[in-house]
Amino acid sequence: MVADTVTEDAGIERGTVGGVTRLTAYGPWTIDTVSTIEGKINTAIRDIDGRVVIDLAKVGRIDTAGAWLLRRISEEIKAAGASVEQTGASASAERLLAAVERAAPPSPEPVRRRLSPLKLVELLGETVAKAGIDFVQVLGLLGGIARGLFRAVLRPARFRLTSIVFHVDRTGLQAVPIVFLMSFLIGGIIAQQSIFQLRFYGATIFVVDLVGIL
Repeated sequence: MVADTVTEDAGIERGTVGGVTRLTAYGPWTIDTVSTIEGKINTAIRDIDGRVVIDLAKVGRIDTAGAWLLRRISEEIKAAGASVEQTGASASAERLLAAVERAAPPSPEPVRRRLSPLKLVELLGETVAKAGIDFVQVLGLLGGIARGLFRAVLRPARFRLTSIVFHVDRTGLQAVPIVFLMSFLIGGIIAQQSIFQLRFYGATIFVVDLVGIL
């Protein structure tokens, strides 16, 4: 029985057979090895084109992290303009890869907009019109504040100091507990989510700094 402290070698190798690029994955593709495998991906898929076959016959074990990594490799190869197919996967690996593929969000299709000179003028006009509306709204807000202050100076009796102190206390001092609770819960969620993602890169020690900065 192999001890838990022994880590099997895992990675991906590149070769060419009959004009077809063959990427051979080997070893366990699990959450414990994906950080090591990621260091070999850029070399394996650099300047790749044409038809690509990913051979999974030598993959011993694979979990969700490894399946997501395989999907990412396939997407990067497709983005480079090459076709991808996978072969040699075990039945359990195929089921896991299919589940990951179903759970993955659809890739957004690039929106190609043909900008004619008339369209550019139209977009410029829309931008200027929206900026003008925002400017008028800001002026209206500043004008309302200036008018209120001017009236308070002319008629100090209308200046309700008690109401102002009440609202400052209600929205400021009495809001501290709920703000503290929200900040605590948000910090806990950020720590839980970020530590799961940063563990792929061996950077979990930076979770405390991340939460502190946010």
